[in-house]
Amino acid sequence: MPKFTSTHLAIGVLLVLAFVPRFWNLHGLADVVFDEVYYPEFAQKYLIGGQFFDAHPPLGKYLIALGIQLFGYHPWGYRWMSALAGALVPIVVYSLVHKWSRRPQLAWLAAIFTCCDGLLLVESRYGLINIFLVLFGLISQWSLWSALFAPQPQSRWLWVMATGLFLGASISVKWTGLGYWLASLSLLLWTLVYCHRSLPWYQILVGLGIIPAIFYLGQWLPHLRIATAASLIELHQQMWSFHQNLGTGEPLLSHPYCSQWWTWSLNIRPVAYFYDFRDLGIAHVLAMGNPLLYWFSTGAVLYAMVRGKLHRLTHGLAGYACSSWLVNLLPWALTPRCTFIYHYMPASIFAFICLAIVADLCLKNSHLLTAGIIICAGVSVAFVLWLPIYIGLPIPPIYWRMLIWFPTWL
Repeated sequence: MPKFTSTHLAIGVLLVLAFVPRFWNLHGLADVVFDEVYYPEFAQKYLIGGQFFDAHPPLGKYLIALGIQLFGYHPWGYRWMSALAGALVPIVVYSLVHKWSRRPQLAWLAAIFTCCDGLLLVESRYGLINIFLVLFGLISQWSLWSALFAPQPQSRWLWVMATGLFLGASISVKWTGLGYWLASLSLLLWTLVYCHRSLPWYQILVGLGIIPAIFYLGQWLPHLRIATAASLIELHQQMWSFHQNLGTGEPLLSHPYCSQWWTWSLNIRPVAYFYDFRDLGIAHVLAMGNPLLYWFSTGAVLYAMVRGKLHRLTHGLAGYACSSWLVNLLPWALTPRCTFIYHYMPASIFAFICLAIVADLCLKNSHLLTAGIIICAGVSVAFVLWLPIYIGLPIPPIYWRMLIWFPTWL
């Protein structure tokens, strides 16, 4: 009989934290929440052959359509694929960090911090598409690392192709998946500097260029067979025009939950997805990060960038995480359009990895042990406290008011 170890316990805790909050009462809050007015309807039109315009590439709607095809056009049917994708994200984070550091505790901390984020949880519980972008982007990073350290040339090619497929998939959900393309360049740089490993130029070209482009173009074929009103070029012109004009011009046309890119890591302006009075209290879904997790992780990124003196085994990982955080965040400073805090999700994962590195170092240092405990306990307690407004659990008004710390959170 296999021996039960602390590793098995850690994996069990991770799976519970990843799956249970995402699938709990998945169908019971409301039929339509926030942008579910668009994506499930678009997905259903793929199944029935309807005409429509969407401002994003089609892959995310294909996945929602698959869920509808299997379980029907109702909340569970168009939400469960997002919930599954969201539950897999912490597992991929664990594997990615463990591959680099070979430290189970560090990988476990990064995964648990990811589980404890409210924004990732909220986005996983509805028929929305951002969580697919994050999952595919992270798998592309995991695949690229596997390619860099593949023992055989044949297996290296397989991982290179997997990298290209998942990069293409991330970009095929939303164009912002290109941030993971930049993160791939960061991974190549830091593994070269700290691990003295690289790929031949032709494999980089195939994995980061040719295969993502082929995947992106190919995933349009089902869409073009159904939505025949415009060519592929015309569709991209319409999409580009939409994003350039969204939330610009007259102030009244801007969305009330628009926020500036530099406010996201500080959790200043979340997005209200649902609000209602119920018999048991206020049911409120607020797409916001775990406050302490966001503030601690932002501080960890700044510390890692300014201080730069971390343990030998984690210095390259910290450099990769910091630079990947930057390339997923800073391009938003250039956009004139209305933006929302959920655009921070791809960057946030790398901030959580930085925080895990700092917390791990603190827990291993007797002089900094208290700081490490405060970080871990603070993130965990904050997640439990704010959990009702991540999953829409009705709570008494007095408790709800305790959770809304700032006017900008309304």
